Amino acid sequence: MRLFRYIALTVFFLDLPVPIYWFILHPFTNFWRRNIRAAFWFAGLFSWTAGAIFVTLFRHRLLAESNSSSLAAIVAIPLISADFVLLFYSDKCLGHEKLVGHAELSGKSELTISGLYKYIRHPRYTGMICAMIGASILAHTEFAWTVFAIWLVGVLFSIFLEEREMHRRFGLAYEEYSRVTPRFLPRF
Repeated sequence: MRLFRYIALTVFFLDLPVPIYWFILHPFTNFWRRNIRAAFWFAGLFSWTAGAIFVTLFRHRLLAESNSSSLAAIVAIPLISADFVLLFYSDKCLGHEKLVGHAELSGKSELTISGLYKYIRHPRYTGMICAMIGASILAHTEFAWTVFAIWLVGVLFSIFLEEREMHRRFGLAYEEYSRVTPRFLPRF
């Protein structure tokens, strides 16, 4: 059961910094376009250093003293696994550079509407949301759920910034794509 605590901490470490990363890049694309490599180094190092410090300092508040139940693990592990599956297929559809924001900074790319992106606009964020829910279930604390709620607000704001940038870059094509393709959950 101790393994599940480490899994929860790993998910917090990997996913908590993502909105910070995008808050550094999205609002300042014109500034970062002058030196794209510096943008990624600065945003990545700053975000994941801040995330590592937060997770290290608050690990005892994030995790319950008692271990999670087996039922919690049965629910949480598939949610966390969904993040890795969606990351794999998102990367396969977009390519690594586009996935980390190179397209936003270079301004050179085409709108991706195939693969997972044919069914949902934000499979990567969907995966992270699932993983953070799973980690919060495993962490089994009110503090973890509070961190998740704050993080979710940050993610939703990141998505707003990303979609605003996509509208600017792709215009009517993105409007049409947004109209027919849901953000997080596919239509059946």
